[in-house]
Amino acid sequence: MVDTEALVSVILPIYNAMPYLGQALDSVQSQTHKNIEIICVNDGSTDDSLAVIQAHAAVDERIKVIDKENEGYGASMNRGIAAASGQWIALVEPDDWIEPGMYQDMLDFAASFGDEGDSIDIIKTPYWS
Repeated sequence: MVDTEALVSVILPIYNAMPYLGQALDSVQSQTHKNIEIICVNDGSTDDSLAVIQAHAAVDERIKVIDKENEGYGASMNRGIAAASGQWIALVEPDDWIEPGMYQDMLDFAASFGDEGDSIDIIKTPYWS
């Protein structure tokens, strides 16, 4: 059975996403499931993305900032995964946002699956375009 109080590590790979980044971070910070860590991996942005991340981190101790030279999307994701300490890993693109109950709904779904000792490894959610 899945622990519905599980720590969820949310990874945001960020490269020049300043116009959208505030909305993405606000949506992750507003989750009804509060046991999350938010790992922001700044991939050498040349806009003000790092300043946006730092402003959010200054008021939310759940945010971890990784600032590195530009190495690309895959390297940023790998760095975020390496820093994650959660039972679950979630990915949020910096130009997207999520509904407030998304992670609680996902954990509840995982907890309801497989009463016979089966477990669920991946949950993929639909999206709106």
